[in-house]
Amino acid sequence: MPKPAPSLEQLTDRMRTIQLRAIKKKRTVATAESCTGGMLGTILTAHGGSSGFYKGGAIVYDNDAKTVFADVAPDLPARVASSTPTSGLASPASPDPVARRRASRSGSCMWPWTVIAAAP
Repeated sequence: MPKPAPSLEQLTDRMRTIQLRAIKKKRTVATAESCTGGMLGTILTAHGGSSGFYKGGAIVYDNDAKTVFADVAPDLPARVASSTPTSGLASPASPDPVARRRASRSGSCMWPWTVIAAAP
């Protein structure tokens, strides 16, 4: 049986170690989120001093908004839908191109794109 997902409190506690490591190594993070609705940004900024490593983020839920705010190619939703059993851009096939574009634009070392794949 799989382990249950960690709680928001547990994730926030774990972030403190990652935050301190990022600041020490002079690493920065920016985020792009969809179906998590800003949860990753919330976790990343839960501790004081987060501006020392967190550049900011975007919450882009609708596919049209992803095109405008996250530089997702207009045809990517159709390509993803036809290549995976999940629907829309919240699938394992889409984060890589989005993350690469966002990382290069933000100047960040890391640009996580949250993915929760759901069956149609």
